[in-house]
Amino acid sequence: MGYISLRIGESDELYYLGHIGYRIEEKFRGHGYAARACQLIKPLCERLYTESITITANPENIPSRKTCEKIGCILESIVKVPQRYKYICMDAEEKCRYIWYTGKQDED
Repeated sequence: MGYISLRIGESDELYYLGHIGYRIEEKFRGHGYAARACQLIKPLCERLYTESITITANPENIPSRKTCEKIGCILESIVKVPQRYKYICMDAEEKCRYIWYTGKQDED
């Protein structure tokens, strides 16, 4: 059917790759499975990340962008992928950076 992955930490690579990645096989697309998978791992994301996580999508990948919007992500920016990170981004020229707020705030 597909997969979802959660990438822990912060790095230059994750700036372009994002904390969450997902893929739904073609015959299962259009049923909201990626959004549902994101919602299922949100409690874990809330425990690991204080305020927000990032999901990236290629600008032309409208279904992935709609998934981000469906779960409540906010488009932060569209960034050019440097040559040194293209190999991890499947040769994408640009990435849409969506921010998904966990709802958890720093406790001071």
